[in-house]
Amino acid sequence: MAGHIPPSLRQFFKNFDEVVRSKRYPHPEPLLLKRVLLQGVPVDDMPCIDIWEHGDVARHQVYSSHDDITLNEWDDDEGCYNIGQILNRDFSLVCRFGGMFAQDADDPTKVLF
Repeated sequence: MAGHIPPSLRQFFKNFDEVVRSKRYPHPEPLLLKRVLLQGVPVDDMPCIDIWEHGDVARHQVYSSHDDITLNEWDDDEGCYNIGQILNRDFSLVCRFGGMFAQDADDPTKVLF
């Protein structure tokens, strides 16, 4: 049965079991997200990476790659984003089309993942 469950879901269930067992989050300290590596993304222009922290009521954007292109590299279908951001809460990472679509941050049709 386990062979039919995708690895990402198996990891999610493992992490969830750990939270229930220990009655706390496994890493309550802030995290430093140094970089994000992307491979196999078939686009011509460098995609945009947005990072959102989620609070008790609302979320807020803590990083956007299209605001800081000096430290990021993109070649063919892979790249490296040097983030250097401390994350204090739960967060989500959104990858969306870049280039002429870089400013379309609120358009869900421009989201890659």
